[in-house]
Amino acid sequence: MSVELTAPTIACLKKTGRDGLVLGADDNPQLLQLRLCCLVGVTLLNGDVNYMTSIKVILMVRMLPAVLLLSITTSGFADSEVTKIHKKIDQSVWKTFQAAFEALDGDALNSVYAEEVLRVTPDGLDVAEDFKKANRTRFLKNRERGDGIELDFWFDTRHTDARVSYDTGFYRVTLTSSSGEQSYAYGQFHIVLNNIDGHWKIVQDWDTASIGGQPITADDFNRQQPIRF
Repeated sequence: MSVELTAPTIACLKKTGRDGLVLGADDNPQLLQLRLCCLVGVTLLNGDVNYMTSIKVILMVRMLPAVLLLSITTSGFADSEVTKIHKKIDQSVWKTFQAAFEALDGDALNSVYAEEVLRVTPDGLDVAEDFKKANRTRFLKNRERGDGIELDFWFDTRHTDARVSYDTGFYRVTLTSSSGEQSYAYGQFHIVLNNIDGHWKIVQDWDTASIGGQPITADDFNRQQPIRF
């Protein structure tokens, strides 16, 4: 996967600053590329470029590959190879993720994540991986209460090469209490996976319940059929 920065894009970056990210007049394409990644990272996180400070974005950029840049090409990487990789990711990551969620198994869910993960939520960043402990605690409470959980989701976009995959989509969590009462939670996810020693692992996980200040609803989720592996 290669990243293309065209002359107009570079010229624009030299003149533009957003959310505290000062873009200077240097001609270093690599530096401009990094700053562009920062800008796109902020935009992805909230849509209005107001969600994260530049320092937090830099932390995110340290973990994220070039898939978040504005112009991405995958020339030289056959579609058939991408399809094979998607199937492998689906079976080793997404199938396990879905099954672990519905089995209320925190350890199994945590197994699809890399050792170092950046977790991003509307509450901020988790670089200490506290979310893994929270997964175990949350599911333990669900089991004690007799809750049942069903996780449905579908992919909106997938950008993949041999090393990295960037998957986005929408999800629905159905919680059924011991009394049979059901409640629903909807959201959008952005997931970055790395091929680590031949095994695909989640290295960055961000989700949100709103887009541009508007809550994600059943209408958003129902635009496509959920996936079952």
